Amino acid sequence: MRRAWWCSARCAINERLTRSMATIPLGPSSTEKGEIQERAAPYDYMKLGFPKDLDSQAHQAAREAIISEIILRDKEVFNLKRQHELSMLRVEQNQRRVLKDQEDRGLYYEQNCNVHTFETVSGGLHSQRNTLYHTMSVERLRNFKMMLIVLGTIITCVYLYFRYIVNPEWEYVEKPVRVLGSRVQTVREIRWNRMTDEEKILELERRRFSTRATEEK
Repeated sequence: MRRAWWCSARCAINERLTRSMATIPLGPSSTEKGEIQERAAPYDYMKLGFPKDLDSQAHQAAREAIISEIILRDKEVFNLKRQHELSMLRVEQNQRRVLKDQEDRGLYYEQNCNVHTFETVSGGLHSQRNTLYHTMSVERLRNFKMMLIVLGTIITCVYLYFRYIVNPEWEYVEKPVRVLGSRVQTVREIRWNRMTDEEKILELERRRFSTRATEEK
């Protein structure tokens, strides 16, 4: 029942819409066409002049606003062009400076090194070669310093090994130094034990002489 009622109501609405659309004209009349064309056509101020009903103050304000906007836009464009010209001028000056530097460098090498650079390589390639040689020389110097450091470390380790570890004349203190006393006294005891009888007699005489000298003072 609901579906049938909905279909009948929809059909009635469609019939009313078709009747109302039939009464409405499809296109504008001749008078309306003329008004539309007049509105769409641009108003020629040069031939017809300003309309009388136009507010002169509002027109003048709009005209000044448009003129000021155009002037601002022209100023912005002019500033952008000026910045572009200045940047291009800087680029040209930089290129001219680089070329002059390369030319002077090439002439210097030609005059002082007996090498004709302009006959073999260009200026840009010459500068690249110079930079490459500089980088290679720095790398070689760094490698040479590293080799010196490694070689010096190895030599120091070998010297310490043969001087103190393998050398039979060097004796290590078995007891801690804090038990025996000072380090100087420990070394003196080791030397006394290794001395011969003659050396011991000379050492005793030297000590006796040193004690007498201190007592006299």
